[in-house]
Amino acid sequence: MTKKSRIEGGEARKGRFFLSNAQETPISRALDAMADGLAMFDAADRLVFANLPFLTAFNHHPEIRAGMARGRMAEIAYDYIFELNHVGRTDWLAEQATPPGPDEERDRSFRLRKGGRLNCRSCQTPDGGTLCRMTGITSAEEEVEAQRRARERAEAETRAKSTFLAKMSHELRTPMNGVVSMADLLLDTELDEEQTLFARTIRTSGEALLNIINDVLDFSKMEATGVQLEQVPFDLERCVHEVAMLLQPMAAPKTVSIVADFDLFLPTHFIGDPGRFRQVLVNLAGNAVKFTETGAVLIRVVGLPSEGTERQLISITVEDTGIGIGKAQLGQIFGEYQQVNDPAHRNVEGTGLGLAIARQIVTAMGGEIWAESEPGQGSCFGFRVCLPVAEPVPVPTLSVGDRNFKVAVVSDMRLTRDILERQLAMLSLNVSGFAAARDLRAWMAGQVAPDLVVIDHNANTLNGERLAHSLRVQGCNCPIVVMAPAPALPTLRKNMPAQSWLLPAPVKRSEMINSLSAILLGKKAPKQQRHMTTANPENRGRLIVLAVEDNITNQLVMRKILESEDVQLEQVENGAQAVERFNDLRPDLVFMDICMPVMDGAEATAIIRATEDAEGLSHTPIIALTAHALPGDGGEFLAAGMDSHLTKPVKKAELLHQIELVRSRKTLTGQGGI
Repeated sequence: MTKKSRIEGGEARKGRFFLSNAQETPISRALDAMADGLAMFDAADRLVFANLPFLTAFNHHPEIRAGMARGRMAEIAYDYIFELNHVGRTDWLAEQATPPGPDEERDRSFRLRKGGRLNCRSCQTPDGGTLCRMTGITSAEEEVEAQRRARERAEAETRAKSTFLAKMSHELRTPMNGVVSMADLLLDTELDEEQTLFARTIRTSGEALLNIINDVLDFSKMEATGVQLEQVPFDLERCVHEVAMLLQPMAAPKTVSIVADFDLFLPTHFIGDPGRFRQVLVNLAGNAVKFTETGAVLIRVVGLPSEGTERQLISITVEDTGIGIGKAQLGQIFGEYQQVNDPAHRNVEGTGLGLAIARQIVTAMGGEIWAESEPGQGSCFGFRVCLPVAEPVPVPTLSVGDRNFKVAVVSDMRLTRDILERQLAMLSLNVSGFAAARDLRAWMAGQVAPDLVVIDHNANTLNGERLAHSLRVQGCNCPIVVMAPAPALPTLRKNMPAQSWLLPAPVKRSEMINSLSAILLGKKAPKQQRHMTTANPENRGRLIVLAVEDNITNQLVMRKILESEDVQLEQVENGAQAVERFNDLRPDLVFMDICMPVMDGAEATAIIRATEDAEGLSHTPIIALTAHALPGDGGEFLAAGMDSHLTKPVKKAELLHQIELVRSRKTLTGQGGI
């Protein structure tokens, strides 16, 4: 049979084209029964054959007959069949005008106007013609169903990945908690020089491994699920100060001060994701401490002009006095696995993921992040975000009236001194600042005694305890407030003179105002904000601490950390026991593990909160201790009724800081010191 007779073959009753004038054959029926569409063109680009699925995809267009030109079929496809809005008609027809060449295979995917989609694969036949094969032909309903199944599979995979990451986080952190914490405890014992070196190496190596674990797990979670952001009310100022407190143990051995400067005119409560904010700040400020050997790291928060009052544009910067970064490295610093390739930085380990993670989070918040630096001049990392303002929270005020309270501020760091002077002056206090103790003494010799002395403690250059005692010897009987990093507070408290107070530095605005009200005006601070303590150890009170932990090693670590503290420690191993002991003890503070047998920490906390509400009990601080929380997961702990969370391995300084805060609330009487 000639090619012409095949082309001019009769049309069957179903609209398809047969290879001859004969009636249906087994081959034709088999071709029609295929799921894929088939069409063949001869060397002159004329249609020779099309089966039923192919014609169905073209909606049985009446012009499609044996012998029609392939170019005309391309026009029909563009005008009626395919959604090709992304390409112009002329470009499409020009692309289709040339058939595939020898050994060439074209593979395209098209969305159909009627809904659904198909894949079209075309190649050259041995006689120079073209064979088109349409695969994966779906209807609109089938496509919707396929998308639904694909979405469900993706969600299941995401859940599986998240579960795996949480499990891995828990399994890795739990033994590391024992290693790092035991090394900490070992360093508190009597060791010779070599033993101290060994123990310190174990701790340093363990902490480095934990940082790598944290970065890799969190980056993997972001790749699996994207950056998930919560939208809950949170206290931004508290978030900033928590980060400062967290990094103080790392900064103290290097004589680096961590300073916070929160805009006094900026609201403190916003709607956003506190866990992610904390993570970005920890990454930026942690890097600053890591690359700074002496001086200060400043976390500054300022409000920028923005339209309306419902949203606030916020700028947060982290400035350091460290070694700085060259311009060549600065341009790629926010990339993944990027580390500064400079001899000055080679003694600092890390994955190079921290800044990449920070960039992803800030971008997800709709903000921008940047860095400025010069070698030898320090660095400034910052980010801007626009946040909805939460319901306003009443800010305490210091009503001094027409009383001219004189306050002397002593700090050998210009940055800290300037911030304190500015904050106190805005409270209508008459402030005088001094860089050294001798300057203060000279000023006091020719002046009326001040109403208050504020000392910024620095163990190496300006010891607050020694200066307070020397002022008493000199005859200064006014109240003295010593502001010191949290790790220094327990030691200072043992030897401070009477009529003196300790405040953890940096101090929040509300805590400073409430403390000054108590000292200068005799007002009692609100129960929730009594963070100031008198220095007399007899006034501290014995705290009852309930620790809920199922891991034997972690129980031992907790006992050893707190055995030298003035606390009554009660330990239980699951949530059910925690509820029972809470009802018996009425503890001052609860450290609650999350993942436990019988009853987990979240369920136990919910029962405790319900008990407090039902019986009218005061709020007991509950701190979550977790080995599986990734950054951004803190919202679930707050939702369960917990006040905060610490990620294992928990540092000794973090535990003691929580105890100090609770002790402070108990010991502040509002009537001054002893």
